[in-house]
Amino acid sequence: IRVHNFRTNSNIQLPSQMGRVGSWSSDGNRLIYNDLQFVGALGKVIIYIADLQAEDIMQVLDADPALEFNNPIWSPDGKWIASTARYINSGNDQQLVLIDAQTYDIQWITQDARYTHSSHQWSPASDALVYQRFELGSSQFEPEIWLWDMETGASRLVSEQAGMPRWLP
Repeated sequence: IRVHNFRTNSNIQLPSQMGRVGSWSSDGNRLIYNDLQFVGALGKVIIYIADLQAEDIMQVLDADPALEFNNPIWSPDGKWIASTARYINSGNDQQLVLIDAQTYDIQWITQDARYTHSSHQWSPASDALVYQRFELGSSQFEPEIWLWDMETGASRLVSEQAGMPRWLP
């Protein structure tokens, strides 16, 4: 990943075998992104945070070698990170997690291996997430849009046969 600073006209190269750009913090100083880490022949998706002011790259959430995280996104207020997570040898389900951006403590938003979750997006107020949910093993394979409320911790169905949710400004 190459980041160009227009103020200083300089480039920073961030190591990445995946090439996914990731998500910028609201102040524009940090980029959170995924990369692959190999242990022997097995690859694991991990999260890095690049602090462009400090010119530092830090791997986060590496305490559990069986757990991998994907598609992390900063909340607009910068206090939280939403990501998908899955246990490497547990199947194809991706669950949603909420990560404290200071302590990196994890709270599971979804925990149902019958479904996989993706396309999560923060509300502009950082108080809710919309996301897409698919039922695994179903011949119907119809996506649903769900809304998770941070205050209550509850999720509710918004729409059936719909995908790729986005917030309008």
